Amino acid sequence: MLLLVLLAGAMLAASPVALATDPGQAQQANDPDGARGHEQPPSKSGQRAVLFVPRVILVPVRAALYVVTYPVRTLIGPLSSTGLFDRMWRGLGRDRYFIPTFLVDPDPGLNAGFRASHLSPFHRSGCVTYRLGYGGSQDFVTALTLRSRNRRKLGWSYRLTGKYEIIPDHNYFGIGNTALYKSRTYYTNERLLALGKVRYSPRPWMFWDVALSYHHNQLSRAAYVEPPDKSIEEGFPTEAEAPGLYNDPKKVWGEIALTLDGRNCPGRPTRGGLLEGYLGYARGVGDDEVNYVRYGGEGQAYLPLGRSSTLVLRAAGEEARTGGLAPIKLTELMRIGGRSSLRGYLEGRFRDNASVTGNAEYRYAFSPFIAATLFADFGKVMPRLLEFDFEDIHRSWGLGLRMAASQQFLCRAHLALSDECYVITATIEHAFDREDRRDRR
Repeated sequence: MLLLVLLAGAMLAASPVALATDPGQAQQANDPDGARGHEQPPSKSGQRAVLFVPRVILVPVRAALYVVTYPVRTLIGPLSSTGLFDRMWRGLGRDRYFIPTFLVDPDPGLNAGFRASHLSPFHRSGCVTYRLGYGGSQDFVTALTLRSRNRRKLGWSYRLTGKYEIIPDHNYFGIGNTALYKSRTYYTNERLLALGKVRYSPRPWMFWDVALSYHHNQLSRAAYVEPPDKSIEEGFPTEAEAPGLYNDPKKVWGEIALTLDGRNCPGRPTRGGLLEGYLGYARGVGDDEVNYVRYGGEGQAYLPLGRSSTLVLRAAGEEARTGGLAPIKLTELMRIGGRSSLRGYLEGRFRDNASVTGNAEYRYAFSPFIAATLFADFGKVMPRLLEFDFEDIHRSWGLGLRMAASQQFLCRAHLALSDECYVITATIEHAFDREDRRDRR
């Protein structure tokens, strides 16, 4: 609750919309005989007062980041002078690009591939994007997407995606917030996704999304496990302990989501906020008899702490409630840990029917498109959201780099620590945009 209160206050402080104006100033601004250019802007003393304390506290942090990032800043100067980054951003903005990717998975492992895009031959305002990767813990992934070029425009837009991936050594520790690290096992997940989504935007800051998708997961013994490591059936031999292991999860998913995005720019926001909420229903196909409702929401606030510094606060919660006898499969349970929640824990570290996470991230931009980050993450899972309390909350912290233009996020890398381990990650996924949520929405 404390994080939610801070988040709400931060969003009000960071909002660019004036809540009240001086009638005298309004009259002067509208007076044709008034002195144009000399109107006094609304006072921001309240916002400056709210942000004064975090600015002072973060002065040593900013100084440390400035020193640590000196090698990167030294390298960026010559690269910027070649025009490479300018050409890259122009290509991304026109949806015409081919970018090699080298991603580090949390276990860790190197996944190499590419992202590419070109204009769609089927629709004048559409584009086709490709993704291919091989290696690391995510051994193979390929995806093809047809979508509107500008999904933030007013009116209607669309997205159609087909995706196939094989993760040969996915982590599974069991179900519950107190699942032990020594219980770690592995399983192979071969996954097929077909997704269609329609977006309607009645305002520049409001988005309604309606999605329909088909998911097919085939779970099996881990591919490369050798003693003393264990495959999932050795540590969790029954369907109750690992739901879905002996009955491949297959389902149809429908969802409606509302997003209110008041950030000043989507790729590299420095002020404003975002609120999201969704409600969806899943029904099993074939031998999978599961049916459940899943809902959740999150809020993000961006507080400018000077010309090049931003403090980001985020709070999120999700829950799945089943109405049948079949349990929710392990691939669909809420999970925290990994590159977009608790970054100092391994992917899928904790799983249950509900989850709550909170994140605080300080970003220091030392170039127009690269920023250093210092972050702290908090979270836990539970059977129901109503059972949330502040006991046994897991924590992680770390630092990293992110690369983004005003309208387009590109990639990030970080080193994160927890009481269990350290995790090195490099990914094309936004810090607050989990891949499994994007596949549903």
